[in-house]
Amino acid sequence: MRTERGIRRSLLAALALTVTSIVVNYSTSEVPAFLAGNLWIAWTLTGLCVSGYLLLEFRPDAPPGDLEQVSARARRRYLRTALELDSIPVGPTVEVTTVEYGEGPQRRVLVPDRDLCVLPPQWSLAEAVGAGGTRAVDLRTALSEADLARATPLPHRFVVRGTSRAATVVVLHIITDLAYLQAVAKRPLRRRFAGIGLLDRGGILPYLDTAALHEGRVEVVGTVGTLGLVVAVECAGGRPVSRSRYLLVVRAGIRYPEDVWLSPATGRPLLSDPEPRRARVAFESPQPNGLATDVFACAVDGRRMVNLTRKDLDSYDGFGDGESAQWVDQRHLRVVSQLTPDRHTRIVQDPG
Repeated sequence: MRTERGIRRSLLAALALTVTSIVVNYSTSEVPAFLAGNLWIAWTLTGLCVSGYLLLEFRPDAPPGDLEQVSARARRRYLRTALELDSIPVGPTVEVTTVEYGEGPQRRVLVPDRDLCVLPPQWSLAEAVGAGGTRAVDLRTALSEADLARATPLPHRFVVRGTSRAATVVVLHIITDLAYLQAVAKRPLRRRFAGIGLLDRGGILPYLDTAALHEGRVEVVGTVGTLGLVVAVECAGGRPVSRSRYLLVVRAGIRYPEDVWLSPATGRPLLSDPEPRRARVAFESPQPNGLATDVFACAVDGRRMVNLTRKDLDSYDGFGDGESAQWVDQRHLRVVSQLTPDRHTRIVQDPG
């Protein structure tokens, strides 16, 4: 979460020092001649400190894309193991209200119990995996088949929003094999929080065989990635007080869970190069400024993502049946497109 903790402390310190100086000087009748003759300076500084603090405290929430990563100091203070998080009681004062991802008309807003799989408050991770002292957990063995089938598919990056008590710190975690700290929200006097969650690795890495990847080969082992438990923890004075119910999620797709990143013809990723470190992955994904689809390309790990077919109208660009869509060379891709006269294929360039 984005905060200006150091700036706030400086403003409060300056405010306290200025007010204390004025009170002490007047109460002891030892007002320096300069201060007595220029009292407006002291009150101006006081007003600026108060205005600056209020501006930082009550400004509009930062857009999710502007939220900074967790500082090392906050990580040391708030990072806990999965079983430590599980031991925190579920409380009604902290709650995840939505999980969001996507952009424009394709933006998705998921609500707990309706769109998101929420585990019962009494469900215990410690009881499911056994509290044998290990830091790592295996959610696939800890959860029932019915729960696994209900896990909510989410892409790599999403935004978690919720409510909490005023004047508390809300810490967002995602538990996979370990508990990963995602965001720390410090918003005194506010009851809302928002943080970015990153589930598993980016791109198509969660679906590939790691050993083969180290050998320079791309081998797909599945179309879904890691299971995760999203949980928000409410802290007071640096200590956890209560937590939200667990949201059960699973990694899917790249930008959106329904992305098509396997060729319908071959069942394999559409790669510009057989070498994973140089390869660009083409995939079909919802259009960011419309209701159809575009074709994107990115590195295997999701970096340097580019929309290859961005347009200003609702029109399909994608893989089709997979027979025609293919890389012509390392920089040019043939895609199936409705924008061509015969509604067949066109070639687009990858600048990434």
